[in-house]
Amino acid sequence: MLFLLAFLFTSCNYLNQNNQTDSCPLPPSSFTSKDLIGTWKAGIPESNDTLIIKEDGTYKQIIHVDTPLFDYESDWLPWSKTVSDQGIPYLHLEGMRLCVYWVGVDCQLSGGGQDSWYDFCKKEWVQIPGEGILLVLGPPKDIKLQPPEISLFALQRSTEGTTVYNLQRR
Repeated sequence: MLFLLAFLFTSCNYLNQNNQTDSCPLPPSSFTSKDLIGTWKAGIPESNDTLIIKEDGTYKQIIHVDTPLFDYESDWLPWSKTVSDQGIPYLHLEGMRLCVYWVGVDCQLSGGGQDSWYDFCKKEWVQIPGEGILLVLGPPKDIKLQPPEISLFALQRSTEGTTVYNLQRR
């Protein structure tokens, strides 16, 4: 009986560790900042967000929301990239508006104002006034993405669910 309990505890602990690792897969080892360049889209026709990222360190955001009606196109704003201690790249978008996905986030405020956002890779709440932060993650295990084999994930309003931006080649 003790052996069975020890086996179950060890198995559950192993699965939890693997789920944590699998939830934030690193980009391919060939990843560089140049892989971020392009047009990224997220959302549905009634509520969508487009990011156009340029190599010169600027980006443009285009938002459309049907209800309540809101259309927005930013100027060219600065972006930068940092890397966490775990090796996860973070894309920082100065002035990004985060209202497309979360009820109650004001479209007029960048970074969601003083709201706290959940970083599901670090498992912590952070403040991001004046910017949006997107995690640059690789494909989940056994899944193949189109080159550059990365997706951009927004920080969250809760500890469940994610919002993903996918590259649209033009």
